[in-house]
Amino acid sequence: IIASLIFTESHAAGALPSVDGQLKLSGHVDGAIALPWQISGKLRGGLHKAAIQELDLRLGDEDHAVDFTGAAALDFGAAPRIDATLKAHQIDLDRLLTAKAAPPAMQRLVNAFGGLVQSNDLMASDMPIAVAWSADAAVLGGETLRGLSGSFSVAGKEAARLRFAASGPGGSSLSLDGTIETGIAAGFKGRILASATDVPRLSQWLH
Repeated sequence: IIASLIFTESHAAGALPSVDGQLKLSGHVDGAIALPWQISGKLRGGLHKAAIQELDLRLGDEDHAVDFTGAAALDFGAAPRIDATLKAHQIDLDRLLTAKAAPPAMQRLVNAFGGLVQSNDLMASDMPIAVAWSADAAVLGGETLRGLSGSFSVAGKEAARLRFAASGPGGSSLSLDGTIETGIAAGFKGRILASATDVPRLSQWLH
């Protein structure tokens, strides 16, 4: 992890120290989809709250990367949490998830979702986190998905709130809104809406 920060301390009586500077973090996601990641942005805050503006998130390496922009708010008070919003113009999942001797991108996503459901710990950080994201388009399985949006929030190890919506090939659309639960009753519980005007084309893409 690399961090570059400029610390400033107020001269006002009783004031708390603050931080104002550039933040750079990097790491690696493990699991069914292993990817390096980098985060950078302008960090400003104090002991109880902080905000990251002009946030840039990159998933993947230089040759297989997806970039998001957005912002994040961090609350370190009595009910600590992280709230973030992310947006991308286009996500090339076929390129991002290409790896030697690995299954196709769509199969890797299915495997990752299955692994998430079977996990005993859904917490991605030590703090509850909520992320809302969107993308104008995404390439998956050689087809283009449009109008993607979603969110996920995790406040404990055994359940996560998930929302997703997108339009796909064959005049198809899919929306999910519910909860991923682990443990004995592992699975997705919630509302699923799906439709298509050209079922043969959709079926060909899925297979």
